[in-house]
Amino acid sequence: MEASINCAVMFLDVAGSTSALHQGPSLAAARRLTSLLDELIGVIAEHGGRVIKSDGDDLLAIFEPESICMENAASVAILAQRLAAQFGFSLYVGLHRGEIELRDIMGRKDVFGAAVNMAARLHKLVPDMPGHIFLTSEMAATLSEDKRSMTRPYGQRHIKGIGLTEIATLDWMERYVVHPTVQTRLGSTSPSQGQMKLVFAAGFREVRLADSPLLIGRGLDCAIRLDDPESKVSSHHVRLVAQHDTWLLKDVSRNGTCLRFAGSPDEIYLLGDEIKLVRSGEMCLARHFAQDPQGRFHIRFFFE
Repeated sequence: MEASINCAVMFLDVAGSTSALHQGPSLAAARRLTSLLDELIGVIAEHGGRVIKSDGDDLLAIFEPESICMENAASVAILAQRLAAQFGFSLYVGLHRGEIELRDIMGRKDVFGAAVNMAARLHKLVPDMPGHIFLTSEMAATLSEDKRSMTRPYGQRHIKGIGLTEIATLDWMERYVVHPTVQTRLGSTSPSQGQMKLVFAAGFREVRLADSPLLIGRGLDCAIRLDDPESKVSSHHVRLVAQHDTWLLKDVSRNGTCLRFAGSPDEIYLLGDEIKLVRSGEMCLARHFAQDPQGRFHIRFFFE
C-alpha cells in the first residue's frame, strides 16, 4: 500500500550508544537507552507524530497535520534533546517538511521522498558533534515567533545530492539562549580591571580591555591561532569583546564552542551566541571537552 502526504520528518539518533553499552555496567546502559527511547516515542505521539521505524538507537518519525507539523516536530526535537541529557545521552536531530510517500515493504513501514532525504542528511550534518537540531533556514522561517527566536543561522553547507543550502539550528536549552540565567546561577562576580590571561597548548597571552576585539581561530589574522588538521576550528572561531570592565565571548564559528566556568560541572555549548565571562574557566573550540583529552583545542582563561 502506498500513500502520499505532506508532513514534517524527523531523524533522531542517540550518540555514543554503542560505546556506552560496552562500558560497565552494560545492562544499566541498555536500560537507560531503552527508557529514553520509550520516553521519546511517547513524546512524539503526544505531539501528533508517529514513529515509522527504528534500528535500536535511532528513530524516524513523521508529524501531521500539515498546518502545524513543523511546529510540532520542532517542539519534539527540543524535548528530545532535554530528555536525552537527563538520561546521560546526546542526540543528532534533523528536521524537514514536504511531500513523502508511505510504503509497506515486506511488512515493514518506510517512507521516501525529498523531505526524508533532507532530514536524513541534516541530522548528522556534523558527524562528531551531537547536540544540534538542524533544519534549513527556509523551514526555520515557517516556525512560530517563539520558535524562530530560538533559531540561529549556521551558514551555507553543501548537502549531498541537493547542493548549497542555508542551514539553521534550533537552541534547546534555556541556558544556551538566556545567558543571564547562567550568570545568575554561577554568581554575578565580575573580573576586576578586565585583565585576563589565556593559556593554550602553544603558550599563553595576557590581554587587556584595550586589546578588544580579540580573534581566536585558524586565520592568519587571529591574535591566538590554533592549527587544526581536521579544519573543525573556523578561521575566525571566537571573538573576545570588551564590555565595561569585563569580557564577552562571542562564538562566530560553524562548529561551536564549549565553555565551562571554574567551580561548575556544567558544559555550556555556544553556537552563534555570546556570554559574559563571569569568572575564570576554559573553552574548547569545535569540540566537546571529552573529545579533546590532550587539550589541543582548550583555552583556559584567568582573571587577575
